Amino acid sequence: MTIDYTAISIEDADFKPWDDVEYDPAVMKLIVPRMLIEPYGSHIGLEERGQELWRDLDLRNHWQECREKRWHEPIPDILEFLGGAVMVDYQMLGEDTPNIRLSIYELPRRITQNF
Repeated sequence: MTIDYTAISIEDADFKPWDDVEYDPAVMKLIVPRMLIEPYGSHIGLEERGQELWRDLDLRNHWQECREKRWHEPIPDILEFLGGAVMVDYQMLGEDTPNIRLSIYELPRRITQNF
């Protein structure tokens, strides 16, 4: 799959608190073209194939190519924390827009230890 990184915007990169977690896991929010997720099935399929999508995006090596970059924490630091188990969520941005919002969350250790 060829990815046009200039069509991706990094909307935020931060550490966000979770209930019952002793540290703030990393979170990255992206605006991506809907067609980017089509190879991974429907939007619902992201629940099952989200980690695969995140791995295939390979933003660790391409984040500087993204169109727009906004963050609260340095993007390379957030990407380092998102190198392990992640959860990918999405939000539709409206019927008339070709984009969706992807949120990639570092899975806290207490959750990944149960896998």
